[in-house]
Parts: sequence; C-alpha cells; structure tokens
Amino acid sequence: YGCGTGRNLWRYKNNFDYLRGVDISQSALKKAKKTICNNWLSTRHLDVKKVENSVIPYRDRVFDMVFSVLTFQLISPFNVRSDIFSECHRVLQPNGWFCFQMGYGNKDNRFGEEYNSTSGYWENHFDRTEFDGHFDVRVDSEDDIYKHLTDLGFHNIDIQFTESGIGEGFDKWIWVHAQKREDV
Repeated sequence: YGCGTGRNLWRYKNNFDYLRGVDISQSALKKAKKTICNNWLSTRHLDVKKVENSVIPYRDRVFDMVFSVLTFQLISPFNVRSDIFSECHRVLQPNGWFCFQMGYGNKDNRFGEEYNSTSGYWENHFDRTEFDGHFDVRVDSEDDIYKHLTDLGFHNIDIQFTESGIGEGFDKWIWVHAQKREDV
C-alpha cells in the first residue's frame, strides 16, 4: 500500500511471482509503470492501480501479503488509516501477512520545532496540509498496534524496532508483521 513511484516493487521483483501496487497519486503510478517497464523485461506480473476513498481496487482474499513502508505515518486521521488497515485485511487471504512500518516515539527537534509536530496513533487529525515531515503520526506504545490489529482480525503479531537514521525524525521505526486469522 502506497507504492509511490515503484521503488519497492522494483526492489522485490525477484522475490514474488506477482506484484501489485496501489497508491493515491496517479502521477506516482505513472512513474512506477515507466520505471518497471523500462527496467523489467516482463510486466505481465506487475499491476499498479489508483486507490479511491481508501478502497483497494482488488477483490477479497486475493493476496498472500500486503506490504507498506513510509506511508502510514503520513495518514494523520486515525479513521482513514483504520479504514485502510481494514481494506488490507479484506484483500488478504486467510493466513496472509500484513507488514508495515511507522514512526515510533517522539520526533526529534534537530530541524526546528515546526518539524516536531505529530499526532498520536488514535487521533483524527484532519487539517494536515503538507506531506513533508511537518506533521506525522507516531506510535507511542506497541499495545496500540496490538489492540488495533487484533480488533481487525489479525493475530501472530510480531513487532520489531530499528533505530531511525539522521534526518528521519522519529526515535525509532516500528516494523509490524500481522497474520490474518484463518477463520475471518
């Protein structure tokens, strides 16, 4: 989810038989198609589609895995992010994996106070005007992730932390792997 210009599609092209990318930006999807077509001999295993109103444009229970990096911390309203998580659950096959990353902890102040604004995981912050690090979502507790994903029908939730790099803003990155329950 949030494939952007296709960097991760390209990175993982040899690991999967089929890759599907979705994004809200039509211009990013055009670049993704161009990148893949120019560098990958066969595009029959690639498809990218535009997301409308948080709906992933694929049928139910079609994917083994949904992967997202550097996307969900940019979606400030919890209700919108939760709708997207529900969509990820919908398109996963039973026992499929939802894998994503978000910022964890406080943002640092090295770039000035205007870059230190964040909203908590459960907040519905709707007046965001930019997507350049000025206002991101932070996870303060892994319990928030466990509760949210369990309520949506995931289990076997594994959480890992990595240090953030210079200029990335958060104390750490939280990496989440959650499996869709077979009975859902």
